[in-house]
Formats: sequence, structure tokens, C-alpha cells
Amino acid sequence: MESERKRTVLTLAVVGIVLVGTMPFGVGIATADDEWPDNEEDATEVGPGTHEGSIDSPDDTDYMRMPVEKGDTVTVTLEKAQGDDIIGGMYWPGGATSVEGEDKSEDTAKATIGEDGYLYVELESDTVENEPEDWSITLDRTEDADKWPDKEEDATEVGTGTHEGAISSWDDTDYMKLPVEKGDTVTTTLEKAQGDDIIGGMYWPGGATSVEGEDKSEDTAKATIEEDGYLYVELESDSVKTESEGWSISLDRTEDVDKWPGREEDATEVGMGTHEGAISSWDDADYMKLPVEKGDTVTATLEKAQGDDIIGSLYWPGGASSVEGEDKTEDTESVTIDEEGFLYVKVESDSVETDSEDWSVSLTEGEPTTTETTTTEAITTETTTTKETTTEATTTETTTTEETTTEATTTEATTTEATTTETTTTETTTTEATTIETETSEPETATSEPETATSKPETETTTETTVVDETGETDDSNEAAQPGFTATATLVAVILALALARRAET
Repeated sequence: MESERKRTVLTLAVVGIVLVGTMPFGVGIATADDEWPDNEEDATEVGPGTHEGSIDSPDDTDYMRMPVEKGDTVTVTLEKAQGDDIIGGMYWPGGATSVEGEDKSEDTAKATIGEDGYLYVELESDTVENEPEDWSITLDRTEDADKWPDKEEDATEVGTGTHEGAISSWDDTDYMKLPVEKGDTVTTTLEKAQGDDIIGGMYWPGGATSVEGEDKSEDTAKATIEEDGYLYVELESDSVKTESEGWSISLDRTEDVDKWPGREEDATEVGMGTHEGAISSWDDADYMKLPVEKGDTVTATLEKAQGDDIIGSLYWPGGASSVEGEDKTEDTESVTIDEEGFLYVKVESDSVETDSEDWSVSLTEGEPTTTETTTTEAITTETTTTKETTTEATTTETTTTEETTTEATTTEATTTEATTTETTTTETTTTEATTIETETSEPETATSEPETATSKPETETTTETTVVDETGETDDSNEAAQPGFTATATLVAVILALALARRAET
């Protein structure tokens, strides 16, 4: 009987061992080493410090939670064996992230807490099989580290001046707001460490811009306010990891700077004349409107500093134009109105930054007065003219010896022209006749190269011609300057004398 009882116990033990050996490891059996709850609602509450455990099976999940308050920052570091694909998920009211990485043994993440509650850590593995995978989690909590609210509705109201803070983690956002009124301008300057990719977003009723730049330590932007309200500044970083990135924001508000409305519906009604103003920032636009009637002609003139890219847009019922030009200081445009209404002028700038750009717009009736400018160009042309003239002597019986000297002088002509160049040639002929004694003469023809006038011999003829040049001075150099002419004239006189002598003989 005793031996049968022993055999039965032994048989049951063997069967139990066989059954246990054939079951997959970790399925349906709780491991004695798994001290961490598998459900979020049962998560173990912990404090800052290092906590250890292991993932024993594919369906094993370990939970813990740490109480946190608004403004806290929490740094979570996961350590594990390289190759183990353990993932440590982190979540808290308003945010979530994770620490993981199969190809590394350590990973760190930082969270900024936006409201009171718990930060949960959930650990699991995608690679665990038969052997457990160990993990170590270190929680480092800094209380009340974030001084600035993380939500727009909680933005801290500030005044002008310099305000400082830090972006503590990738999910950290700092908000502030400045009360502003219509017509104000606000200049915002961000200072930070070069390399920190901190972005300062700015927005207000009707506009938005930003100050930023990873590759610089300072950036400035200017805004023109078109209605009462708040200018918000939102600071965040795309580069922050575990170390905080400090920032400084300076707000400079100038009240009631912009005298012209920034919207068409609020455009100031004006009359003919000159109107002045300034473009304060990239988002500033100045509007005015002029009442007009059908058939009116209006001339608009824009004056500004050269280099300022100010544009004056003109529009009216049925038409549009503009006055502009970055490379000039003045531009004019005339428009004719097709129907009764308003001519609107919108002035804005594509070049304004932090310094204002002044403008002046003049509105006048009718077309602009045109002033022509003529450029006079002086061109000096020298012209020399040579003509052949035949001189014929008529029969004259005389006892006087005649000597004829013919000199031809061509003057230099200077022509001044604006658009057309004319060349004027002045010809001057000087003839001197001296009577010689002869008995008979026959008409003969003599040809001289210079231009001469046809002359008949007379008893005694003396003709003197004085040539005056363009400067008004007397030219006495012609005879001396042309000895060839004197010889030729003498030859002509001799020939004439011989001709007269022969005729007398017959």
C-alpha cells in the first residue's frame, strides 16, 4: 500500500515536469522577478532617483509614475544592453515623448510640465524572447524651473523692457503678452547663444512675424499695430535637448506713431495738395482717399529717399496704377476718372526694416507741366571749297596799264547744333585791279583755281575786301598767305595787255 502511494506521487511529479517543460517560457506564468505592475492604473509611484527592472516576455510591460507640478522639468535616462530594443514611453498632462534605441545602451529625454499631475513611464521590449532584458530608469526632477507659462491663455502680461528665460526641453514653450493700442509701433529684439535654434513668434490683431536665426545671436523685428489688443511673444526651440537654452527678449513700444490708417475701410479722406507720412515697418500700410468725379484728371506725385522701395498704389472705380521706383526720388502718374467715387492711395514699402521710411504724396488737378531739357553739343567743322572760274576780258582802248590781282579766301566755319549739324561755308573774293598801258588787245580766257568774280578792266579800279572771322577780328593774312595767287593774277594781267595790243594793231 505504501509502495503504491509512492508510485502515484512519482507519476504525478513526472507528468507535472513534462507539462511544464512543454509550455512556452513566460506564457501564463508570472515570474517572481517582475516587481513592476503591467497596467497604468496600478503603476508604482516613485520619486526622483534610479529604478531598475527587466522585461521578461513579449507581453510584459512595467509601469511607474512620479508626481509633478506645473513648472517642473523632468529628465529621464534609460540604460540597457545594446541590442535590446527596450522602449521607455513617457507621458504627462499635455505632453509625451520616449527614450529608446536598439543600437545604443543609453538614451535621455527631458520634459517640461505644464500642469500638476503625474509623469508616467511605461517600459516594454520588441526583442525579448527567452531571456529577460534588464533596464534602469533615472528620474531627475527640478521643481519650478520653468517661470513662463506654456499656453497662450496663461501668457504673462509684461511691459516694455527686457525679459529673460530659458527653453528647458523640446516641448517647452514660453508665452508673454504686451498691451498695445492702434497706431503703436513695437520693436522686438531676441538675444540668445549662437547655434541655439530659438524662435520668437510675434502676433497681434491683424499681423504676425518672428525673430529667429540659428546662425546668429541677435535678431530684431518691428510691428505696426492697427487695433487695440495684445502683442504676444511665443518662444520655443528646435535644437534644445537635455540642456536648457537661455533667451532674452526686449520690447520697445512707441505710442501713436502711425498717423495714417492701415486699412482701406478706414482710409483718411483728403483734398488736393501735399500729404506726408512714414512707413514704420514691413506690415505698415498708409491709406488715403480723394473724392473724384467722372472726367476728372488727377496727377499724383510720390517723393521719397532714393533707395527706399516705397510704392504708392493708385486705384479708383475702373482703373489702377502706381507711383514707385527704388532707384529714384520722385515719380509722377496722371489718371483720368471714368466714374464718380474715390481715388485711393495706398503707400507701403518693400525695403523698410527697423528704421522708418518717409514719404510725400502730392495730388493735383489736370496733367503735369512738362519741362523739356535741351542739350547743346558743339561740333567744329572745317570746310575748304575750291572752284574754277573763267574770267573774260572785253575790248577796251586805254592808255592805262592794268594789273589785276585776284585772291580767294575760304573761311573756317564753326557750327553749334542741338540735334542737326549744319555746315556753312563763307566764300570771300578779293580783287585788285591796276591799269597798265597797252595799244591793242585780243580777248583771251584765263582760268584761276581759286574762286574769282568776273571783272572788266577799267581805267583804274582798286577793290579791297576785308574778311572778318567768327571771333570778330580782322583777317589781314590772306594776301601774304597766298603768293601763288599774286603770280597767277599778274600773268592774267599780262595776257590781257597783250590781247589789247594785238587788237589795237588791227
